[in-house]
Amino acid sequence: MTAPKHAPPMKPLHLPGSPFSTRETSSRRCTSVMSGLLLCLSGSALASEVVRRDVLLAVSTAPTAFDYTLSSPGGGFSGSDTFSYALAPRLGVRWGLVQPGWNIAPVVGADLFYRQAAYAGGGSMTGRGAALTLGAAWAINDSWSSDVEFAASYEQASLQLGGGSGLNGTSLMHGYDLRLRTLRSLDRTWSAGIEAGWQQSQGNFSASSDRSLELKSSGWTAAVVVVWRLSARPAGLE
Repeated sequence: MTAPKHAPPMKPLHLPGSPFSTRETSSRRCTSVMSGLLLCLSGSALASEVVRRDVLLAVSTAPTAFDYTLSSPGGGFSGSDTFSYALAPRLGVRWGLVQPGWNIAPVVGADLFYRQAAYAGGGSMTGRGAALTLGAAWAINDSWSSDVEFAASYEQASLQLGGGSGLNGTSLMHGYDLRLRTLRSLDRTWSAGIEAGWQQSQGNFSASSDRSLELKSSGWTAAVVVVWRLSARPAGLE
C-alpha cells in the first residue's frame, strides 16, 4: 500500500490588515526613527566639536589704580593713586589639546604684549612683556564658543613721572591674569568676541638718589578680540 501523502504546512499570509504585517511595519518604523535620531545626534556632536589652532589679537584695557611704597635714605611713605588710562594690546597663539568628539578641551598658549599707561600729573609707564596661558575652551554650538584662561606674565617696564618728582626708573614686573572670553564664528577662519578679566601685577623701580618705588596694580580688564584660525579641521580620528 502506498503511504498517504501529507500536505506541506501552510504559511501564514501577511495581509495588510493582519497583526503580523502591523508588527513588522512598526518595527521598521522604530528602526528608522532610531537611525534618524542617531544621525542627528552625531551631526550635532560633530558640529560642536571644539577646535583651537588660533592666532589671537586683543585690544585690552589694563588696571589704572595702583598702590605704591616710596623708599629713600631719608625715610619712606606709602599711598594710592591712579593712571588716567592704561591699555595693553597683545598678540598670541592658542592650541587646543583635543580628542575627536570633545566639545570641552584644555588649551595652552603664549602672548606678547605692550603696556601704555598715562599719569594725570605728567608722565607715563610703558612695558613690553610675554605671558604663558593655560585654560579650557567650550564649543557651545557651531557658532559660539567660550574660553577661560589663566596667564602668568613678565614685562620690562619703564616709569617716568613728571611734576618735579624725578622718579624715573625701570623694573622687571610680574603679573597674573584670569580671563573669560566669548567668541562668535564669522566663517571657518575668522572669529570675533569680547573678553573680561582680572589682572594683578607688581614691580620695584630703581630711581635716582638711592630711591626705590614699589608699585602694585590690580583691577578689572576688558578687551575686544579678533581670532584667525589656522585650521578649522577637527581632531583627526586615530
